[in-house]
Amino acid sequence: MRRILIALVSAAVVIFVWASPALAGKQFATVDPASGAPGDPITVSGNCGVAQSGIDVDIKFVQGNPIAQLGNPQTQADGSFSLDASVPANAQVGPATIVVTCILETSEPIVLDFTVTAPAPRAPEQPPSVAAEPVTATPAFTG
Repeated sequence: MRRILIALVSAAVVIFVWASPALAGKQFATVDPASGAPGDPITVSGNCGVAQSGIDVDIKFVQGNPIAQLGNPQTQADGSFSLDASVPANAQVGPATIVVTCILETSEPIVLDFTVTAPAPRAPEQPPSVAAEPVTATPAFTG
């Protein structure tokens, strides 16, 4: 009976390790949302595939030249990272990429597609309202 229990537990551990991408060393990253106008907030998050805190992550916005540095977060104990940033103010409408690099010897850059959209139209400015001045009248009696 004890051998059966040990075999079942061992099989469960093997299946868990095989099915878990984070434990298998899989790097990934996402950007949310995948499109936005200059100045809009975005979040870049993912995992460096190594359960270790303090790994530097380099995140860049690429659309021609110059390349904009979005930030350099570090991983948490489980290898995950997250960065709140904004679409660069000088981004042009059209395709762009966000390049995420975990600073590890075995790391390859992760390239994420991003689309820069036109800013939402602004409401026309209303002229300042002019307060009406009170009218004072003096009654005049004739006759």
